[in-house]
Amino acid sequence: MKRILLGLLVSLLATPAFAASAGSGFHVGLSALKYDEAWSGDAYATGEQKDNRTHFDLKLGYLFSNSVYVGALYSNLSRNTTTDSPSRTATGLSVGYHAASGLYFDVNYFLQAEYNVGGNTTYKEGSGFGADFGYNIPMSSSFYLGFQLSYKSLTFKKINTISSSNTQTELAPMFNLGFVF
Repeated sequence: MKRILLGLLVSLLATPAFAASAGSGFHVGLSALKYDEAWSGDAYATGEQKDNRTHFDLKLGYLFSNSVYVGALYSNLSRNTTTDSPSRTATGLSVGYHAASGLYFDVNYFLQAEYNVGGNTTYKEGSGFGADFGYNIPMSSSFYLGFQLSYKSLTFKKINTISSSNTQTELAPMFNLGFVF
């Protein structure tokens, strides 16, 4: 336990050095969450039910020396359930503030989103916004690990070819890894 606390303390103390030495520059980051769930019992006549989810956001951006971040992101949600495999993609732009301490806050605007819920049903012409609040810990001058709380709200204008307004929101914890160039 002492080694874990010591390692955490060293990581926290190294954060200002990370920001000063490699904080500004191009950032490539991946935020991800893997979540698996299964149900079984008398209520499930068809046998075990499952829902396996993978969320990831791929980010590419630039952090200026004044801690302002601008970039682009690609977001993906893939599910594998007992009955189907829905998936959602979204692309957008980000602007945020990344403090020297490792804390950061990004606001995202999604220009395009699509959600295939399975079968022949696809939610189309989506757009929306999101926000990421997190903390990154430097592992070296060019590599970091961290975590974030990610919020997304996407509104879709069509289901297949029919006009229909539907909004999907989510709040998910995610783990981060990234590189600075």
